[in-house]
Amino acid sequence: MKFRTLNPYIIILVSYLGVILIGSILLTLPFSNQSGAWSSFINALFTATSALAVTGLSVYNISIQFTFFGQFIILLLMILGGLGIITIFSFFTVVLGKKIGIMERYVIKEALNLSSMSGLIIFIKRIISLSLIFILIGATLYSIVFIPQFGFFNGIYHSLFL
Repeated sequence: MKFRTLNPYIIILVSYLGVILIGSILLTLPFSNQSGAWSSFINALFTATSALAVTGLSVYNISIQFTFFGQFIILLLMILGGLGIITIFSFFTVVLGKKIGIMERYVIKEALNLSSMSGLIIFIKRIISLSLIFILIGATLYSIVFIPQFGFFNGIYHSLFL
């Protein structure tokens, strides 16, 4: 089955399910866990789904259970969930200089629940730009507290994670 013949809603659903599955697998790996052992797939699935859905629920204490790699995966899932998978992939497609076709634009329009496709790429660039600005403002404010408490690099990491 070709990408162009799929219903846009199926593409969005499969995208989210695929990211959840990949995130779950990565969170079960031994180097994602402080103990160095494989973790439960069901718990990792719940954590990945919660991170992508930006609910903040977890069966784990994230700072105790996961290594830097595991926490980074959760951070990526939260960013993907907050901004939207389709939005981020569209942004990187534009940044890499590739053209977005009509079908892809239609999927983006449906994913963002827009009424028309006009100005779609500019809208995506604004979403990403404003999001990055607010993330940096928040991280800067957090770093005022976290850098003295955790040191420079750990303070920056905690500031960005939160």
